[in-house]
Parts: sequence; structure tokens; C-alpha cells
Amino acid sequence: MDISFFQFILYSFLCYFIGSLPFGYMLGRLKGKDITREGSGNIGATNVARTLGLSFGVLVLFLDAFKGYISVLAANLFVDASIKGGFFQPTYFHFVGAFFSVLGHSYSPFLRFSGGKGVATSFGAAFALFPVPTLLGLLTFVFIALLTRVISIASLCASTLVAFCVLVLYSDNISAQIFVLITVILIFYRHRINIEKIFNGNENIFNFGGRR
Repeated sequence: MDISFFQFILYSFLCYFIGSLPFGYMLGRLKGKDITREGSGNIGATNVARTLGLSFGVLVLFLDAFKGYISVLAANLFVDASIKGGFFQPTYFHFVGAFFSVLGHSYSPFLRFSGGKGVATSFGAAFALFPVPTLLGLLTFVFIALLTRVISIASLCASTLVAFCVLVLYSDNISAQIFVLITVILIFYRHRINIEKIFNGNENIFNFGGRR
């Protein structure tokens, strides 16, 4: 795979831009609300569901995940055709795009470099890169979310499980290992306030019936 420095910068910027699109904020504006000033102030699906309703939260969840997924596939515009043929084999270039889409979601220039916590976008990217570990992570997320009704706990547990599976199953792929380690560290960092609330016993409980 012969990729120029210009292509590398262009692809990184493209994925950062895709990831930075604040769908939760934009949908809130369409409903006449500033999602950054409602609930937890986060633009992710959980706060959107609490503020605008469950259906809007699901929509934002899908859109945020799609940002990560499409960013990975966009690498195929740059990589050699032989790599794209047959069974999908991600290269380091795909991992770069995945990370920059998560970074863009978490630090969006449209929101003065604030943003979401990166879980949905990282899962969308991970599904394109490692479908089996990601599906296992999604099942874990659903189970823990229903059991505890604490989305942050479910998100952190699922992200950790996906990272662990990738570290074990892709032990010969240094790019995959670097990606999951950096991404899970970023997710934990973005959840630092939630982690503090979990330990203090005052983290928010999610109502699956809709708005609180």
C-alpha cells in the first residue's frame, strides 16, 4: 500500500470532519432545544433520549455509529485495489480513520472542541474493523444496561470487553492493538465524571420508557 503524506492528511481530516458532525446537537436544534444546555449537556444518544425522547436517542445512536463505520470504509478510496478485494483486511490506514472519527466526535470544532463520549462512534468503527468482538460488546452493553439501567457502566464494560477481545484475537496486528488501547483510554477519560458519580453512588439511572 503506497499512500502519500498528502493522502494521509486528507483522509485523517476527512474522518475527523465526519466524526465531528454533532447530530445530537443538530436534532436538538430542529426541536428548538440546545442539547448542550439540557440534562447532562452531552450530545450523545443517552442525553438526547432523556431530553427529546427515546426515538430521537435511537436515531442519534445510529447516526453517531454510522460516522465511525463510514470513516473506516472511506479508507478504501485510498488503499490499493488488491487490498479491497476478497475478505476485508484492515490496514493501519483504516485504524487511523477510525480513531480520527472518534476524536472528531469527542472534540468537535462545531461545538468549540467539546462533544460526545465516543462510545457509539467507536462501536461503529469497530464493527467495520472487528465485527465479531463488536457484536459481543453490543450484547454485553444491552445486558448490562437492562440490568443496571446505568448507561455509563454498560458503555465502559462493553468498550473494555471489545478491547480485550481485540487484544487477544488480533495479537499479531499492532495497529489494531494500538487503536483499541488508545480508544478505550479516550472513552474512559471522557467518562471520568461518570466514573466519579458511579463510585459516589449518584450516577443517573436511565428510564427505557422514554423521557424522565
